[in-house]
Amino acid sequence: MQVRAADPMGFAISQVIPNRPIAQEVDRSRQREILRWLIVGSIVVAAALFDAAQRQGITTQTFRLGEIQTQRAAEAQKARHLRLELATVRAPARIDELARQLNMVAGDAIVLQRVIPPAQPPSSVVAAR
Repeated sequence: MQVRAADPMGFAISQVIPNRPIAQEVDRSRQREILRWLIVGSIVVAAALFDAAQRQGITTQTFRLGEIQTQRAAEAQKARHLRLELATVRAPARIDELARQLNMVAGDAIVLQRVIPPAQPPSSVVAAR
């Protein structure tokens, strides 16, 4: 039963619209093409991410290298300062001045010789008992 409504212009308009299922075939060639483009796109994105990671790693290492060089220069400056201070403390004139301030008597000095052990014999020499 179809109901028809009257249109003011006099046309009969059907209110019932039959729903007919539309059967579409699967287009295999289009699906292969979409899959191919998805694979190509994935490879391009992966390559771009790999490149970005490599560049970021290089940048990070460059900054770390700069910090390490700055720290090395600071440590070298400290080492020079400590060597200068050590040379000042070991200076004979300073030791003599401190000895005079402490009223130490300058007398006969005994010089102790450091004994240097002899060199090791070659491994081919074997002691017999």
